[in-house]
Amino acid sequence: MAILSLLTTELTATPQSVTDIIISDLASPRGAIDFGDPSYGYAQEFTVTSGTWNIFQAQINLGDGAGLPGSPLLQVRNYLGAGLAPGTEVLGSFTMNPNDIPTGFNFANIVATANNDFILGPGTYWLCFGNDLPTGGFWVAFADDGSLVQDGISGIVNMDTVAQSGDGGQTFGTPSLGGYDLIFGLQGQPVPEASTLSLLGIGFVFLGWNFVRR
Repeated sequence: MAILSLLTTELTATPQSVTDIIISDLASPRGAIDFGDPSYGYAQEFTVTSGTWNIFQAQINLGDGAGLPGSPLLQVRNYLGAGLAPGTEVLGSFTMNPNDIPTGFNFANIVATANNDFILGPGTYWLCFGNDLPTGGFWVAFADDGSLVQDGISGIVNMDTVAQSGDGGQTFGTPSLGGYDLIFGLQGQPVPEASTLSLLGIGFVFLGWNFVRR
């Protein structure tokens, strides 16, 4: 795989202002790109640093969807330990419309909706991206470590932890793409803590008792 360094500053990802993007480097300039033919897949390690989140959407910076088949695979998988490949347990998956991916060597942050909302708490995970059919291809964008912009409100992209796949994202080797990081983001809503829910429950009971007294 040949990574193409981009010396121009004109190709930059669109920054986000949504406050519930919990983990993101979407504001990073593209430092490299690669053509992901059907046998390629990529995975990026990330860490949720605080809070518990109901994940409902992801974004990933892609380009040139000419001939792209079906919907690319996008999943969050479990973490096995430092220096190891992503696990096989799928914690959540997303669906994107391949027609949203711009053609002609253009790029955009492509929105992918969670197939079912899922919960992530503090810990380390992998975002895994690949191809679901043995035809077509895509361009995938990377930020380089030197210009990585961390703009999630409760998580970080772990640097030097990009893993690669030779079967379209079904399985991955150990992290091997040093110096580059996938440009992506995860969006979610905070899950109330148990203490907050208990207080709300007490409040509703009190309101009900007060109503009965009247």
